[in-house]
Amino acid sequence: MLKKSLLTASIISAMGALISNIAFADTKYISTYCKPGFYAGVQGGITNTFYGPSSVLNQAASNGAGTTVATTNFYNISNVFLGSTVTSTDSYTTLLHQNVRDIGIGGRVFAGYQFIPYLAAELGFTQYGKTDFSAIGLTNSNTFAQELSPTGIPSSNAILVDGTNTTTNYSGNVTENAIDLVAKGTLPLCYGFGVYVKAGAAYVESNRYINSNAEPGTTTSTDPIETNTTTTTYTNTNNIATLYTKTYQAFLPTYGAGIDYTIPKTDIDVDVSWSHVQGAGAIPNADLWALGVAYKFA
Repeated sequence: MLKKSLLTASIISAMGALISNIAFADTKYISTYCKPGFYAGVQGGITNTFYGPSSVLNQAASNGAGTTVATTNFYNISNVFLGSTVTSTDSYTTLLHQNVRDIGIGGRVFAGYQFIPYLAAELGFTQYGKTDFSAIGLTNSNTFAQELSPTGIPSSNAILVDGTNTTTNYSGNVTENAIDLVAKGTLPLCYGFGVYVKAGAAYVESNRYINSNAEPGTTTSTDPIETNTTTTTYTNTNNIATLYTKTYQAFLPTYGAGIDYTIPKTDIDVDVSWSHVQGAGAIPNADLWALGVAYKFA
């Protein structure tokens, strides 16, 4: 039992000495981030906003979609109600060839204060790379008419009186940024290296734009009386138009990690980092993989 106790104590002592040698190395070799004081820096690299092909363009497909109903009443010269005609228009759009580019170049500027060698508070602003979308929309819009008697009973079958088929080229983009406030924990290593993790909250703003460019299509009209059908060419006169704009804002969790290195005999620190915003609702996840440089104000 005594031998086991001595062995356990020896192992604990050795581990403690190792950790002490790493974590409390000579201060001239320890990461700049471990020295108390203010610091500021910039990071730049690759961003990914994780938007799917239909994240924005489905809003274009639903714009104006659905069913609209209009009723026209008829009266004789004596103002006696003779009946009515109900017209119903159904519209829907199918999106094809949806493409998205959600990986781009972005960056972050930040400033913070190191309280003790292991803890700092940091405020940052991240601009993510612009996300671009494109798709082809096939829109079908059919109008049916039906006559009703004065008692509201249908006096005829519903007849197709107008049908429009239109092809539209959709393009959209999202510009996104975030302001984050995080707590940052650092483990100083020897030879100027350090590793850190951070966690906090981010205020994210996502601005969305969708443009449409309708191509020539066809309109089919049916005369309810003569029951003949005519087909004409439909030409769009509004070439490119802004179809949809909207801004989404939310407070979301954020966290990340990195490795930093202090350039010897300077107050300049370089790092490699990963920062993540946990998406929710209309705003998906967002990542920044970056190289950075910071200066510690001694």
